[in-house]
Amino acid sequence: ETHQMMLRNSGSESKETVFEHRSSFAQTFSGLPSDIINEYHSPHLFNNDKTQINETDSLIKYDDDKKIGGIGDEEPNTNFCLSVFNLWNDVLAAGCTAVPSYLLHIGIYAFPFIILLFAILTTHTLNVLYYLSKKYRKPSLPSLAAYALGKGGYLLSCFFMFVFNFGGTVGALMILGDNVPKLYLATTQHHTVYMERQWVLVYFCVLLFPLNFASKISNYAFLSFLSMVSILGVAVSLLGYALFHHTFNDPLPQNILHNKVEVFSFFSAFGGLSYSFVCHDISFNVFMSFKDANRRRWNGVSSITVALTCIVFFIVGYSALFTFGNNINDNVLEGFHHHDIWGTVARVCLSINIILSIPYGCFMPRVAIYSVFVLAFGEPKKLWVTRSLNVGITLFVSGLAFLLSETLTDLSLVYEFVGGVASVGIAFVLPPLIFLKLEKGSLLGPKKLTEVIVLILGICIG
Repeated sequence: ETHQMMLRNSGSESKETVFEHRSSFAQTFSGLPSDIINEYHSPHLFNNDKTQINETDSLIKYDDDKKIGGIGDEEPNTNFCLSVFNLWNDVLAAGCTAVPSYLLHIGIYAFPFIILLFAILTTHTLNVLYYLSKKYRKPSLPSLAAYALGKGGYLLSCFFMFVFNFGGTVGALMILGDNVPKLYLATTQHHTVYMERQWVLVYFCVLLFPLNFASKISNYAFLSFLSMVSILGVAVSLLGYALFHHTFNDPLPQNILHNKVEVFSFFSAFGGLSYSFVCHDISFNVFMSFKDANRRRWNGVSSITVALTCIVFFIVGYSALFTFGNNINDNVLEGFHHHDIWGTVARVCLSINIILSIPYGCFMPRVAIYSVFVLAFGEPKKLWVTRSLNVGITLFVSGLAFLLSETLTDLSLVYEFVGGVASVGIAFVLPPLIFLKLEKGSLLGPKKLTEVIVLILGICIG
């Protein structure tokens, strides 16, 4: 109403002046910096009249002269298929090699229902974030959290984004450091210190470092496609081994058949599995880079991503369970002998996946740090400042990931911590909490009751 009154009284005032009034009004009553409420200062972010808004328009507008865009500022130039692969790459990463271990600890009968639970929760919360992002014109998870929960919500979402994605990158590097030496031993008996884990990580971190500087998720679209093709190669290799060696005909150990699991192991695996379904933070970037995006097309992207993830998890989990039984490690490929052809193919595919995914995995930690900078100092106004920030943030994230992957050895500790803390916050706590805060109605009313249940489940999962 205030916006309409200003439009009627503006007379000869330009639209830009009215938008400045609107921005000042929002800043006064929100207590937040204007660069959060009026993020990227796109005029149609505040278009509350009855005019139809074209959903294919990007929420990010650059200055026509300077063309300055920070880390994570997207442009709609990615088609439907590549958008699926870009989102899927955040879900189906190298951590899928730990899925058989989760299956073993959760139990063969409970596992399908747990997968189905996470699939439903993921699809629902992705749709909730899409709805809130479009309704309140917020192009990122931090800006949406700030609009609902203030600066605390902004910083909390940035923390979750950093820990979740950074932990995944460290875990991927750890797997790469274990796999490449075994691939080397599969081809030769000659041992050299330069093919040990520490040196392998040095080689690939240096090799991939230039790719870490991309400032848009759309820059990684084709790499995501190749990365997902390679992870499918891992699933096919495990299934091929099981079919070729007829392991599906072998009886399972009695403790597995009788679903005997330890309580602590069950909940640890539960937390680790929750990590595997999270893509909510990067979904904003994927949507905003999605060409001709609308609700129907976005629902197609999210639904296909979740469905494909469930299929791969079932193939990897049960193929490995019938193949290795109780002898399943955190990285299922460790169960293969060095010279086993199926294991070698799976290791090659997994190594390709990790190599292609590491620059992608560094993207959201960089976005999180850049978002904190914007909160503290505002959006950079000069191109050289933006580029300097990109270089500095990328050096920090890449260097820290390398150091931690060199020193840590317990992969399950990384994924369980990240899954039980950060991933639950991003996927199953923040979306319903933001919805309950912004939307009107009773908590027990039909509109909010579902989100109350999701929030309770999210807290219990955490």
